[in-house]
Amino acid sequence: MRRLENSVESDSTGKRAFTSGGAPGIARALVRVLLRIVLVVVGLLALAALTVAVLFAALNRTNGELVSSGENRRHLLFVPSTPMSF
Repeated sequence: MRRLENSVESDSTGKRAFTSGGAPGIARALVRVLLRIVLVVVGLLALAALTVAVLFAALNRTNGELVSSGENRRHLLFVPSTPMSF
């Protein structure tokens, strides 16, 4: 059974590395799971924002009609092909 203590070990290149005793595999697995959860939540929020934007654009399209005093009125805007000079 490994002892749960911090230690300094050297690898084959002679570099010293700080390692913590215990179960580093569990810590990595926990970090991966938490990262995946965060990415899924962010992805779902982005998808929801995109859905709301598309629905807003589709439902608030201009159709050339205006309701004024309870009457539907159609308005078309004339745009000349050449700019007007003043």
